[in-house]
Amino acid sequence: MLNRLRSLVKDSIIINDHASFIDLKKLPNKITLFFVSSEFAATMKDKPEQTEAIFILESDKNQVDHRKQFDTGEDLIFQLADEIYRCYKKEASELLQSGDSSIAKEKEDLANRIHGELKKAYKSVCTGNKAPLNVTTTCVSFISKFT
Repeated sequence: MLNRLRSLVKDSIIINDHASFIDLKKLPNKITLFFVSSEFAATMKDKPEQTEAIFILESDKNQVDHRKQFDTGEDLIFQLADEIYRCYKKEASELLQSGDSSIAKEKEDLANRIHGELKKAYKSVCTGNKAPLNVTTTCVSFISKFT
């Protein structure tokens, strides 16, 4: 599912499989949303100023609040899709206001494809015995193209 999203939005999603090697101070100076494990979130002492939100795959089910902390990988991926959709719609609106209607239309079309593509990917991997998503050492960040 994550690979399908990445193929749609190309350079907007950064995945680090070795989260311990991430230097948060060296991230691009653009709006950033993090999708991380609770273990990685605990290490984020000083979040970068461009951080808009941090969404957590929570290992302690008593801490799940379904707004910022999720108990399944699928829920976290669907939240990522929602955030990508929101950001691309915003970018399309800003581009339209600045007079760049052709790129605005491309962004709008892409935003409108996100949920449909994710549903297709979900159905292609959905089985009765779902394996849990292992994100204990993975950090996914979504970076908006606009600052």
